[in-house]
Amino acid sequence: MKIPDHILPYLKEISDRGSLYAGILKGDSKECLYHPFWVLDQIMESLDLREEWDVEDSMIPFYGDWHDLIAITKEGKVVELNDHREVTYEWDSFENFKESLIEEKDWKDEPSKGLNGIISSTFDF
Repeated sequence: MKIPDHILPYLKEISDRGSLYAGILKGDSKECLYHPFWVLDQIMESLDLREEWDVEDSMIPFYGDWHDLIAITKEGKVVELNDHREVTYEWDSFENFKESLIEEKDWKDEPSKGLNGIISSTFDF
């Protein structure tokens, strides 16, 4: 499948700048992004994996671990999908989605992506 011409610039943009973002606003809540956005090659490869992961052909994933995803629809909406492929959040345009992204330098609650702190090497069994 070919990515529609009107969607490709958005995917190129997020692919080029994807590692800059640490979080995202979803309404009144702020959530950490634990991975960078996929690069364009990964997005292209994802098109062949959609059926295996029960993602509709009308959606082009560009973020996630395949259990939870963010995808853009052919109509240009951006949706967050859970592991059951239910839409858990929706932005009505890529521009609105982009405005909700929080850059690493502006992220106050979680300065680094991933886990913070020390993991003990002792285990209680």
